[in-house]
Amino acid sequence: MPIAVGNGLMSRVSDDYCIKVILPWGDPHYSGSQEIIGIGQDGMWYFPLEYVRGRHNQNGVQLFNHEFCDNAMVIGKDVPVSLEEVRESQYTHGVPVIEIERRPSNNMNWRTVNENRLARRILVNTPVEFSGQAAGSAFLQTAAGNIPMGTVNNCGNGYTPWGTYLTWEKNFNGGFGGNGNYVATQAQACYGLSSGRFGYGWHLFDERFDLTNPDYANEANRFGKIVEIDPYRPNTAPIKRRPMGRFKHKGCALVIGKDDRAAGYMGDDERFDCIYKYVSNDSADATVARGESPLDDGRLYVARFNDDGTGDWLELTINDPAMQAAGFNSQTKVLVYARLAADAVGATLKDRPEWTTIGADGYCYCTLTNNSRRTEPNAANSLAPSSDGHIYPLTRQ
Repeated sequence: MPIAVGNGLMSRVSDDYCIKVILPWGDPHYSGSQEIIGIGQDGMWYFPLEYVRGRHNQNGVQLFNHEFCDNAMVIGKDVPVSLEEVRESQYTHGVPVIEIERRPSNNMNWRTVNENRLARRILVNTPVEFSGQAAGSAFLQTAAGNIPMGTVNNCGNGYTPWGTYLTWEKNFNGGFGGNGNYVATQAQACYGLSSGRFGYGWHLFDERFDLTNPDYANEANRFGKIVEIDPYRPNTAPIKRRPMGRFKHKGCALVIGKDDRAAGYMGDDERFDCIYKYVSNDSADATVARGESPLDDGRLYVARFNDDGTGDWLELTINDPAMQAAGFNSQTKVLVYARLAADAVGATLKDRPEWTTIGADGYCYCTLTNNSRRTEPNAANSLAPSSDGHIYPLTRQ
């Protein structure tokens, strides 16, 4: 069937498909809930349930991302004037976890399950945990002593072979701002942190997001992660997988290799940034059997592309003399400032690496979105400027 054309308030699809709205913005995400569905949805995944209730013939757990907020739409003004309005703006971010079902009478008769036990709403102020080498590091501690909370600017998503959901924190810098005479440090500027950024205005009334408040100096270090969520265990906290690095994650093609280790191929969605790879240290099956995640313990690599069409995966490790020459003094710092570490080893800067996927041919494919600022093409970036982007294949290793 032909692809539908046209525009307007409703999506259009070809005649052999149909559309039904299940969860519109602003609605409670299940009956009786005070928490609402957000906006800026980007990516979703459906987890079927292994049991069938008496009157249901099909149901499962639906998770999806909320990437951004529009204050004018949500609070009726561009800038919040109170902490209450900041909270309303923040409620549009995060991840809803919702149980849905399809009734026997009609293939389009999907609806939310009101009495479900699995529903929850993961928000900017939801308690979260960290894992891996940097979990308890000083880089994540604040003078205020506040516990880690929340996930923001969730752009892109995926799932794991062991049945969990992954969401990426991309433009996390957008929620932060600086009051007074704020000047970004080199490490902050590398991640796009600035005085106003997206204009959300959270920093005006929520101290966590004020870059000039010394009590929350490391708050921004808690974002820019891949977050793992168990859709079947609502009482478990979302976990930020620190070994996979901190940058503007957009995509993680996760695959189990021939040696049974988990490998994730990741894009850093910014002009002149890099493609990364994470590889677990142990067998995925053995790790899961221990009740642990293969994303907790592994090595992080960044791609360098050569002029002859080949490339190398460069491990980001404190054992590399280039790291020490660049001022890194611990593996924790390497992971927290992965972008600076990638620069230190001479990684190739690409044109907004976003989604990644593993093709049937065994290659990993990464979408390069665009780069209007590139003036000179090279072997790894053939378009200058790159207004429409391209898709780049990588041989799995």
